[in-house]
Amino acid sequence: MLAKKLFYNLTDIIGIHKNTILTKVTFLPIKQTARAWQSYFAGDVVEIEFLPEHLDSKLLQQIPDEFYLAEQLATYYYVFNTQKPPTNDSRVRGGLSVSINRDVITNKILADGEKAAYRFISDIIADFTPERGFYDGYGQKS
Repeated sequence: MLAKKLFYNLTDIIGIHKNTILTKVTFLPIKQTARAWQSYFAGDVVEIEFLPEHLDSKLLQQIPDEFYLAEQLATYYYVFNTQKPPTNDSRVRGGLSVSINRDVITNKILADGEKAAYRFISDIIADFTPERGFYDGYGQKS
């Protein structure tokens, strides 16, 4: 639990309006995602951090105004065994790389609100401007 301190200006720290008065904030460490959602829908908690995996896209469609999807500094990727044919040929690996439609995988199959990755460095890094890469200008139809 956090308690209000007289000298603490929330406006400067987290952008809360200066007329907002918070006297107490309680954090509940709920391990089970399903239990956290039950508490959220019952009104016992105001905010939760994780979506239940099997309900991601359904919940985003049913109550989209209740969600804020924070961008994460993470990259998921698949690795091929490059020691055995056919992926030991760099031309085959290059062909696989351009033929995989990352947008379809991200938006239609996973459908959890994440962005397709075209590089290891995330676009959410402050002051990071990606160089024009191979994929820029090559659109893939969804």
